Amino acid sequence: MQDLLDLKLYKRAPFLAYLSACNTGYISSEGLPDEGLHLISSCQVAGFRHVIGTLRMVNDEICYHVAKMTYNWIKKEKLTDDSVSEGLHHAIRSLRDEWVLNDDETRAEQRIREATYGKKEDVSQDRDMVPLGGGSISWAPFVHFGI
Repeated sequence: MQDLLDLKLYKRAPFLAYLSACNTGYISSEGLPDEGLHLISSCQVAGFRHVIGTLRMVNDEICYHVAKMTYNWIKKEKLTDDSVSEGLHHAIRSLRDEWVLNDDETRAEQRIREATYGKKEDVSQDRDMVPLGGGSISWAPFVHFGI
């Protein structure tokens, strides 16, 4: 945090920090559960108007696609306060829709297997859980902090 403040970025009012790395919004100190300072908020305190980051581990390929779609939206709509959040929103929504489609296909394949070979023993009967399918929700950890 101090290193960012020492740069005095607030004097130049930087517009966007895109943190394409794992856990940029994660607070790692277990001893300080109420601590709200992480890399994303540090960039905001240092003066960035908008910061895009992640809340957990992310796949490099997904990071590439999210960044590409976000920046393409910003380029198309011009660099404005709205275009930053809209760009991330549209990128994430696109990846989510793709995930839903793939998850539906996975569930259909599972139903075919069950019809052919029979169901596996369901050990979750006595639990109040709802299965959500197989795929990882790789689009979920991306966040925008800003205006």
